[in-house]
Amino acid sequence: MTSLGFRIEISNHFLAKNLIKRFNAKFTSAQVSDLVKEGKITIEKKNGMLIVHGLKSDYKTGLSNFSLMCDILEGKEELSRLIQIMNVLGNDRLIKEKISSFMSGKSMLSALPQLSPLKDAIIKLDSMMPGFIQHGWYYAPEATFNDV
Repeated sequence: MTSLGFRIEISNHFLAKNLIKRFNAKFTSAQVSDLVKEGKITIEKKNGMLIVHGLKSDYKTGLSNFSLMCDILEGKEELSRLIQIMNVLGNDRLIKEKISSFMSGKSMLSALPQLSPLKDAIIKLDSMMPGFIQHGWYYAPEATFNDV
């Protein structure tokens, strides 16, 4: 399965206990994975495309990050096309925006219908971690090119 989404970054004090297990048990159109406490954001270049990831930091950051992804059923070609669109929208840089701008429709990525499952997922995350929408950031794109 191929997946596309965001790398979410929030202050450690917002982080819900057992976030991945609790979220993924109740939500199917998007998944949370790869939680990194005291983490940092990194960039990978794959086939000329910029993709974001999270790593453990060597020092205390006060921040946690995790993947919020939805499946792209059309396959790797469609996933590559969407990543390239996001890279162009970001002027060949990763996109970093407040989660609230994505949710309010002010983000350049709000119009991409393939990301609409993430809006419901973000509302669910805000119910688990009050203040998440107002205080969280997302980096885009994050993607996985897993074989089906």
